Amino acid sequence: VVFFRPSEAADSPRPTILYLFGHGESIGSEAHVFAIRMAKKGYNVCMLDTYGQMERSIVAAGNDYHGGYPGARLLTAGIAEMGVQMLDAMQAVSYISSRSDVDTTRLGVTGGSGGGQQSMLLTAIDDRIDAAALSSTPYVCAPENFLAHFCTAEGVPNWATFTSENYMLAALAPKPILRMSGAEADSVGSQGKFEERHQFVSDTYAGVGAADRFVVKSHSGTHGYSQPARESAYGFFDKFFLGEGDGSPIAESGLPASLPKVADYKAYQNYLYPIENMTTTDEFRLMILNEVYEQRSDLSAEETRAALEETVAHEV
Repeated sequence: VVFFRPSEAADSPRPTILYLFGHGESIGSEAHVFAIRMAKKGYNVCMLDTYGQMERSIVAAGNDYHGGYPGARLLTAGIAEMGVQMLDAMQAVSYISSRSDVDTTRLGVTGGSGGGQQSMLLTAIDDRIDAAALSSTPYVCAPENFLAHFCTAEGVPNWATFTSENYMLAALAPKPILRMSGAEADSVGSQGKFEERHQFVSDTYAGVGAADRFVVKSHSGTHGYSQPARESAYGFFDKFFLGEGDGSPIAESGLPASLPKVADYKAYQNYLYPIENMTTTDEFRLMILNEVYEQRSDLSAEETRAALEETVAHEV
């Protein structure tokens, strides 16, 4: 965990943002710039290595999600990797909430790409989150994207049968939500088209008297958490947590000429835990799988065939 706070700050409670990394992202320039700006403005920002990524990955300086089997292992036990990521994030919220310098009535979450997806889900399941800025959130349940490339951890079994991004966002009302993406980089098109895509959510917020609390922003930046996205997030959080401004983007300024490198935060050689080449992440996966095997009941041949038909057979 890396915790940013205003320099020489007293322990009086301050608004705090949990920054969740996208897949393959680390505490590099985008995250660091965001944290520095927010700390200079009076916020705390908490970051942690994502489960299955960087020093919590079984791949040196990489991640377990992009096409790799590690990110799919828990599916064989009926558990979504995203569920473990949510447990991780909720534990981070518990840590943040335990600090005397945190105002627990002003807790926000943000992230880009997979981090935006995690932020959306965390806001839905953890009532301690008061506002969220979601950047480049994948349309994982959109029919036009069913065949697109998504990270393994983005796939939650069965959720396309009962939800979509719009339904998930609408379920967050009336919490303040900023939904932003790159017009070209994320293929969301113009501001008008992006707003049209989320009209259902806007109508839901309007229906509960919170029309100004759901904000959609199409920008010119790249996928992830580029500068236009960060600047939109600054204005959003300042409006709802500090009571400053109208929510319009705020230009970055006053940042240091150079930033620490990812390696400066490295805790272990070659980014791997020195536990016989097995990270705590893999140990956790192995523990769950072993528990499943131990609890598994022996089935007859007929029962086994019936279970397989229910699991993998489909009418054609």
